[in-house]
Amino acid sequence: MRKSTILEGVKGYIQTNSIIPNKNENRDVVTSVPRDSTRIWEEMADCIRRSVREVLGVSREESRRMKGAWWWSEEVKGKVKAKQEKFKALMESRTDEELQFNKVQYKTVKKEAKKC
Repeated sequence: MRKSTILEGVKGYIQTNSIIPNKNENRDVVTSVPRDSTRIWEEMADCIRRSVREVLGVSREESRRMKGAWWWSEEVKGKVKAKQEKFKALMESRTDEELQFNKVQYKTVKKEAKKC
């Protein structure tokens, strides 16, 4: 039912706003109001987005948190956070010795995070 509702909305938009010949006219002759193709595309995309939102709904607009982190356990969240901190330290390394030290630490923390 959901797919058909979306498709009906899109089909209705295409029939009312695109270049479609009238049934009574010759098929070789196409009548339409001249419009900008970019505007037509944007209106079509908006129509699809509205139909999808109407049928499927929206859980959240945007989130600044880690995506997918809502179902992670506290252990996993902690290990991912530690991995991110080690990566940041690795990127901020200035000397070769510091780089090698941070690289080894990052690799070990990365392996631990993968195991979770």
